[in-house]
Amino acid sequence: MESITPKMAVKRMRELTDVGLSFSFEFVSYSKKNKESKGKKFVSRAMLRRSYTAKQSSLSNQLIAYIDLDTNNSRQFHLPLLTKFNNYTIKP
Repeated sequence: MESITPKMAVKRMRELTDVGLSFSFEFVSYSKKNKESKGKKFVSRAMLRRSYTAKQSSLSNQLIAYIDLDTNNSRQFHLPLLTKFNNYTIKP
């Protein structure tokens, strides 16, 4: 399996979203509020959505907002915790 950086993965996610195509990814969950993880999460069909601005959140540069197309739920993940994107592993 090939690897890419987190920034390149988000760039490709944006490109796919812009042309109306979904993607899959995996990340380690983390709640800063509860200071806990519920392990790895896999999202099989997603598209990006509008994220927080720097004025709205101090974590805007690392919180990536997406829509899970299987559940139609809006969610976010922390970019440093991204582990896979489509057929790529994420290298730090």
